[in-house]
Amino acid sequence: MFAQGTINPSFFYTSPPTPVGSGARAMGVGGAFIAVADDATAANWNPAALIQLELPEASFVLDSDYRHIGEQTAQFYDVNYLSASYPFTVKNVNMILSLNYQRLFDSYLNFDKKLKDSIITDQAATWLIAGTGNPADPNQYDVVSIYGLNLAQDYKIKGDIKGEMGTVSPAFAIQITPKFSLGLTANFWRDTWFDGQRYEQKHKEISDGQFSQVSALWYDSDRDCTCNDGGPCASGDYVDNPDCLDQLIDPTKVGGTNPTYSSPKSFQSEFSSETKMWLAGESYNFGILWDITPRWTMGAVYRTGARLKVDREYRWFFNQTSDTKSLNYGVSKGEANYDEHIYLPSAYGLGAGFRYSDALTFTGDLTMVRWDEYFYKLEDGTKYSLVTGLKKGIDDVDPTLTFRAGAEYLIIKPKYVVPIRGGFFYDQEPALPHPDSFYGFTVGSGFAYKWIITDLAYFYRFGQDVHIGYSANAERTELIEDAVGDVAQHQVMLSFIFHFE
Repeated sequence: MFAQGTINPSFFYTSPPTPVGSGARAMGVGGAFIAVADDATAANWNPAALIQLELPEASFVLDSDYRHIGEQTAQFYDVNYLSASYPFTVKNVNMILSLNYQRLFDSYLNFDKKLKDSIITDQAATWLIAGTGNPADPNQYDVVSIYGLNLAQDYKIKGDIKGEMGTVSPAFAIQITPKFSLGLTANFWRDTWFDGQRYEQKHKEISDGQFSQVSALWYDSDRDCTCNDGGPCASGDYVDNPDCLDQLIDPTKVGGTNPTYSSPKSFQSEFSSETKMWLAGESYNFGILWDITPRWTMGAVYRTGARLKVDREYRWFFNQTSDTKSLNYGVSKGEANYDEHIYLPSAYGLGAGFRYSDALTFTGDLTMVRWDEYFYKLEDGTKYSLVTGLKKGIDDVDPTLTFRAGAEYLIIKPKYVVPIRGGFFYDQEPALPHPDSFYGFTVGSGFAYKWIITDLAYFYRFGQDVHIGYSANAERTELIEDAVGDVAQHQVMLSFIFHFE
């Protein structure tokens, strides 16, 4: 999901990263995997559950992801997960080590828009005539003259944002008692580890504009204009705030046009920018697994937030040409580099599993993510929410909750096993003034034969009338636009797991 906003004019669009999910088996049961994770993706879901792996194994997961976000579409094809795990025993204590690569978040935004804009800038209002205030008198209203600069532009705006974040994650689990295990995963974050997409934003504006001077005569019909910092006005005084004017005088009453424009002066301009980011940081997952009874299992996980170091490179280009000398600025360009930080949110998860029989298992999870901890810190220490673009402390987003539930039924044959999986979930996403609601379901199956296991899962997630874009004012103190639309996400995952004796 992408909540679009800008931090400042030379910064970049922001959006909460979209969680990718790990593993076809986990996603087949709706992502409810904290208490039952029994493959290497447990390093992400609950590292303590790694203790359930009895044989050395290696795995890899591929995924295909299609998203429809408002009027935008995005498609991804990538490696989702790679792992190698090795269980061992030291003095009759079961332990396991694993090394994992996870693609955890990605960002995507593409837009191509045409806009028209017409504004009057640099206005000056001069008091001319004091009205009588008598409704029977044609001259009852105060009269004020306004002078300004009129700017009309046709814009073509194109933008492209791509990026992903992943971790290389060594993990360790130890069985403290036959029923209780602990686990730890160390996540080393990068924006790309292999041939993935480094965060990059491109932005381009081309505009054709006309510039002219404009003058007009207005009435102050409710007599609320002031001069000299709140005092009364006299002829020739400048009005404190032209917004006090509320009625344009009929042109027939002034013997000509009203307002009056000078001859327009045309210009053409082009602005483009490119932002690249290099990210690096660490976080940790702490997990607990408790086999309460032979049928009931409980798991818990705490994922710390991450402080990512950001090396941001910003390049820009501007060119404006015109037959009018004063509007012909020519070419200017520049480059800047910044050392900044991104803070990723922490999360808490609790899960339960019920094994009805050797063939049938039910599972459920509840997770909270602290999106109020997700922000960008500039070199000068200023902090901005990466969901809305507002300064930290101004309408911060609330934490989100996700509930997931699923089931797995195994068709057990002498030489092979076929799983049938399904799940559903309620998933909140950060938004103002409150989190948005998303819903979805998953289905999955697979085939296990001797030393190889193949799993396949389909995931569908949707939200209606959810927040898909924000724009803040230049000071980043309030929102001036809040776009709403529908979101649909389709994802297919394919896993291969290889067991070794």
